[in-house]
Amino acid sequence: MVKARQIVGILDNKQDADSDLNPDLPVANTTSPRLDVVAYHVQTHQFPYMDVFHGHRVVRITIDSSTTGNMIRRSTAKHLGCPIISSAQSVQQANGSSQLQVVGEIQTTFTYDNTDFTLKSLVIEDLDVEVLAGTPFMETNNAAVPPTKRKVHLGNGSIYSYGSRSPFSPLSTIHRAFVPRAPASS
Repeated sequence: MVKARQIVGILDNKQDADSDLNPDLPVANTTSPRLDVVAYHVQTHQFPYMDVFHGHRVVRITIDSSTTGNMIRRSTAKHLGCPIISSAQSVQQANGSSQLQVVGEIQTTFTYDNTDFTLKSLVIEDLDVEVLAGTPFMETNNAAVPPTKRKVHLGNGSIYSYGSRSPFSPLSTIHRAFVPRAPASS
């Protein structure tokens, strides 16, 4: 809510500055009462993911079909004992200006439901998730994610369900219990 007010303030200041430069632009009426900023409920959902095995260790693979490459956090690659080879590639985030620090690259295999999943990935120093599996991972391993079902469909026919199993309810559940009691003996 604070950010929304700041944005409104920025827009108001920009409009005032623009009106000083161009006398033809209408000037905001600052004498009338201002309405509070209204924040609507914007839906957000969890990224699809799979908890898979690397040996006896569990690793969470976050699946993002809009990512054009695969990435693994450096500390995760080291923890799994994956050999990191040097790489000359560079990676930018979707905003086009934030550079990610590429340490190297790996190739490894994860297992889920008796199926091996190959991951060829860049190793990133500070990644928000353990493993970010993009379109190359999905193509290599024949994985599909229909978001309305909250499932990851795998090439071997198995399905991995992610997220909470029941829909969120803002209301508390109330249970009524009846306890039978025998009359007190006198």
